[in-house]
Amino acid sequence: MDRSRLEALFEEFRQSGSVLPLDRFVQMLSALFDGASIYVLNQQKELLAHTELGEETAADMEDELSIELGLLANSDDDYSRTISLPMSGHGHGTLWIAKPRPFDPDDEFALGAGCCLLSMLLEQRLQREFQQNRQQRSRAEAAMASLTHTELTMAHQVVKYLREQCGPYPTLPEGMVIASHLADSVGTARSVVVNALSKMQSAEVIEARSLGMKGTWVKVVNAEFLRSMQEYLKPTGRS
Repeated sequence: MDRSRLEALFEEFRQSGSVLPLDRFVQMLSALFDGASIYVLNQQKELLAHTELGEETAADMEDELSIELGLLANSDDDYSRTISLPMSGHGHGTLWIAKPRPFDPDDEFALGAGCCLLSMLLEQRLQREFQQNRQQRSRAEAAMASLTHTELTMAHQVVKYLREQCGPYPTLPEGMVIASHLADSVGTARSVVVNALSKMQSAEVIEARSLGMKGTWVKVVNAEFLRSMQEYLKPTGRS
């Protein structure tokens, strides 16, 4: 183990702080251990990072890697380690690492240091997610307050239409909306669709981009709004 490479890893972490992406850190840690295969999971055993994946991961690929990890995680030997990553107040994550060569004493030292940094990154990730969720809730509340019941029902129809276009993935749907066509399909005025989209965009729960005669590209960016909308519409019996 070249200790200078470990020092370089610490220095990049120090300079980048909370902006150092988890997948970037995993790649750096892998290079430190001769191209080791590394998995990082959260407390719910969901895959957060892997040496072969970026931030965007197809669900079927994620499932395949999780199955692979399930087979390997309890087989520690000279070439692999399973390590609990404590996070204050948040339970723990898990690191699994497999090297092409057996671990030596220097590797064990470096792995301990790397896991300390990784725990810090996971803490920072949780803090960012907490702040983002709080912002999303605030924007969702603003959107709900701005929409009339008719507009909210129309917003639900927009989301339903987008979901039909893109299927279950991604979790937040996106696609092309033609306001006049959608209004005709549900028997309402085009202005209701336009107003609903405009208010949702102002509240930052969707991103919308006009494509002229082709329609409007709409992407839902706030999961809290989807949940709030569904809860609000439940008593009406609408779907």
